[in-house]
Amino acid sequence: MPEENVNVHHTQKAVVRHCYQDMPNYLIETNAEADTDICAIYFSSNGIDAMCENDEDFERIIVRGNRYEWRKNRVNRARKHIFVRDVFKEFYVEGINNDLNTCDKLFEFLKSEAKDMKVITVGSSSGGYAAILFGVLLKAEAVFSFTGQFSLYHISLQSNPKHDPDHNPLLYRHLNDPGYSKYYHLPTFMLDSSVPIFHLTTDHRLDYMQKELVKSYYNVYMFDIRGDDHVFPCYIFNMGDVINSPLEELKELSEKYRGSTIGKFMFSVRLSGFFETVRCLIKMKLRAVSTER
Repeated sequence: MPEENVNVHHTQKAVVRHCYQDMPNYLIETNAEADTDICAIYFSSNGIDAMCENDEDFERIIVRGNRYEWRKNRVNRARKHIFVRDVFKEFYVEGINNDLNTCDKLFEFLKSEAKDMKVITVGSSSGGYAAILFGVLLKAEAVFSFTGQFSLYHISLQSNPKHDPDHNPLLYRHLNDPGYSKYYHLPTFMLDSSVPIFHLTTDHRLDYMQKELVKSYYNVYMFDIRGDDHVFPCYIFNMGDVINSPLEELKELSEKYRGSTIGKFMFSVRLSGFFETVRCLIKMKLRAVSTER
């Protein structure tokens, strides 16, 4: 059901509406080999369809291929894995489908699925925002945010000085409705929370104001990595190591660099080791050369 009119906003395209109305937009998998009570919840970002150039691609990759982010990088110790996506790409403001159409309903669903389990939430960018929000609400054991947002006022509202309703139409639609907008500014919820939030950030314009909002929060274990890559603040091969590292080791490493920045290479060495870092970088380089040929 490809949409012919390219001027139609993403949230109004027929293929996207079909996905929201007729698909669950969550996927649950279990790892029988994991003898733990851990439930990992992964939130896809607004870039979930980055590989889609048109509506035909969206239907092939997202609808028929049922794509979710993080399926290749998982919390290894988790027994239950829940993958979630917002096909509207509007920071989960209208949930994930026709039934779970608010953050509150999505929270109740996730709480039910993770009942009596320890929770770990993971996400990047807008998925990182959701990981922080639902991680705090679920009183998670840990939150892993890769350049996630802490305030939607800073990222999607104040960054739109002309108040163009097509910038983020669903966010604007609910701006004056406290049932929705109460979740636009997460520091409010984080004040009374002790949930450890491991947050990787950069100097990208989308990240700078966000990290400034929470730099004094001691339950935010920040890794301020030099560079301006909002998509991959660390090397891609480090992401699995981050979410699978012992929490106390990550806390210690974060405290070592609190208030200062760390280079991407040094972060990788500290996290994954020198030889593993060099091996992975050589492998990445060789793969790039092979692709060029």
